[in-house]
Amino acid sequence: MNTLRAPGLGGIRPMRTALVIGLLLTGLVALHAQQQTGTIVLFRAEHSPKHRGTIPVNCDGERVTELADGSYLQFTVSVGTHTCTVYELWGTATEVEVTPGSTVYLRLDTDPRGHDVEAGLVASTQAEFERDKGNLIASLLSAKYPTCEPLYQKAVSTGTLEDWIRFHDNFTCVTSNFFGLRAKVVIAGKEIERLMYQQIAAGPTLKVCNDYLNRFADGPHAQQVRIAMEPLLFESARKENSIESYEKYLVAYPQGAFAEQARTSLDPLLFALASKEDWHSSYEKYLRLCATCANAERVQQRLAFLKANPAVPIVDFPKELTGGGYRWEWNTTFKETGGKTGYKVDGYGSSRTAEGDMYLVSGQHSITRSEVKVPPGGSAKSNYWVNSSRAGTFCGGYAVFKWSGEDAGGKYIEIEEKVILKCQ
Repeated sequence: MNTLRAPGLGGIRPMRTALVIGLLLTGLVALHAQQQTGTIVLFRAEHSPKHRGTIPVNCDGERVTELADGSYLQFTVSVGTHTCTVYELWGTATEVEVTPGSTVYLRLDTDPRGHDVEAGLVASTQAEFERDKGNLIASLLSAKYPTCEPLYQKAVSTGTLEDWIRFHDNFTCVTSNFFGLRAKVVIAGKEIERLMYQQIAAGPTLKVCNDYLNRFADGPHAQQVRIAMEPLLFESARKENSIESYEKYLVAYPQGAFAEQARTSLDPLLFALASKEDWHSSYEKYLRLCATCANAERVQQRLAFLKANPAVPIVDFPKELTGGGYRWEWNTTFKETGGKTGYKVDGYGSSRTAEGDMYLVSGQHSITRSEVKVPPGGSAKSNYWVNSSRAGTFCGGYAVFKWSGEDAGGKYIEIEEKVILKCQ
């Protein structure tokens, strides 16, 4: 196999098999991007109208772009040997040797008769590309995302975390359609990981550790970052002294070095809140975070009591209601008759005419009724009305609602309400 090599530009090896670009990105973690990558430029000169169709160029079994007549695409690849193909399997195959900082130029040629099936990639030069570039348009990626290459080149040039993040976060969501862009986003991700960990190794802060783990939960240094972050997170929780801050620490480090101190501080805060809310979910949260704390036994006893004494709900509402033809208004009264456990419910339903047609409220058929909370042995009301700008619309119709919720022990509750609307 012969190799054509231009000084400083890498080399191109013609073959007679499929053209596939195999991007090797495994060595990108330890080095700067500009020290481990090069560039491939694909271009297709402008020809006659019979060449107007686009020609797909695939890389490593994936589509890089579809080059239209008179277009080009420039993308970054890792240092090493890569293979390229047109139409996946057709045409003359080419291997590309990319060295650090080099640029390799490939010209897409078609048969003079306009037979795209005869298309192939051939070695070219910077001079040839520059000569034709004035008549070329940026292909697909450059045309659709004109800020992509400038942002990437700035990140490579400055090497700052901020610039790598700006490029990465702007273009992560569009990588599925552009192989060349996907390679750059992968490089950017590795640079972000390297720079973030570099900052943490120099002197960790809670913010940088959080940022690292939000991006790289399974990253190569995730475990080291979690170790560095633990004392910072506990110190932050201790200063804030809130349920939320201690919970955040214990969720992240349930068996951590400061877990017992966190639980001791959390216990009175969480017990006070659970006692005030007096609801099964609050007690269950306490036991989930503080099962061995000082108030755990009292919490278990209260939770057992609520579950053993379910609420006894009843509801009062007018089964029939007579109005003047424009408006009907009533109260729905919820009661708890067991005297030991409260409950809460909310409702939804609809208003219907005598013919069964549903009435729209704010453009919706379904009507929402706000939550009602009923204390043990007590009662609570929900007021509602049905009205119409046209007299008689709901005469003979009805309003129907389904209320559902739970009692303080977690038992499911469901209540039906139907009010028949009559006219005087």
